[in-house]
Amino acid sequence: MRIFFSATSLLFIVLLAVSCDHDKDNDHDGLSGYPMKTGTFWSYDRFIIIDYYESDQSETIIRTDSIPSEVSVTILRDTVLNGQAVKCFGAYDYPATFRSMEYFFEDADGLKCLGYQNPGPAVFARKSSFVAGNLFSFKGLSGLVGIAEDDSPIILEDPPTLNIKYPLKKGVQWTYRYPREGMSLQIDKKAVGEEVLERNGKLYGCVKIEYLYLYSDLYSGMQITDWIAEEGLVQRISVTDRITLVGHEGESLGTVRIREVLSLRYML
Repeated sequence: MRIFFSATSLLFIVLLAVSCDHDKDNDHDGLSGYPMKTGTFWSYDRFIIIDYYESDQSETIIRTDSIPSEVSVTILRDTVLNGQAVKCFGAYDYPATFRSMEYFFEDADGLKCLGYQNPGPAVFARKSSFVAGNLFSFKGLSGLVGIAEDDSPIILEDPPTLNIKYPLKKGVQWTYRYPREGMSLQIDKKAVGEEVLERNGKLYGCVKIEYLYLYSDLYSGMQITDWIAEEGLVQRISVTDRITLVGHEGESLGTVRIREVLSLRYML
């Protein structure tokens, strides 16, 4: 069986965002732009749900813990990174004080991430175990765990990752992360369907996107699904199955399935 490790905390998630930017036009040909207005603010509910298996081999769940938190995202400013004009997205998790910064721009291909600050294990960096601890860490759209650290360096993506391909519509598939030296894993994303989600009385017409982990059998049991509307990310569900939790002294705390649900609350 597989085990999972994170040096600071759990792996999980947040965000790009949801916004009302009417300068972005999207039609029946698919989503052709993303909200990028400085000062936009989004609030999300987040639940980490931990299901404890009876044993390593059992399918029986004997206990479930649920950990709630709130996540906010703000487009903080315009800046220039490595000669490229970008928008800085800041994400914050409460009641913990974790945060991350990601730097996005758009071109003809779609929405791209050029860099990030306060990194943790990337979404594809599967490790050997998970140390139980603070479960309130979160990820930005690039799959990076935020940490409480001031003045951390900006890490550049080379090449920039294509987070959303334009036009975004059912059936589109693209490569999000390419294999690198020493790592055969490739991550693709595929728009598998269209669904309408309701949030606080508002309906969002969403494209459903699944992450595809290719050329590596170490990532079976990991699933990430996004629901993206013209307003942005409306919902994300992440599942990582068959994780062995260990304490700080190395003792086993059980085999679990960890689910994370990120859901839009409101935007300003």
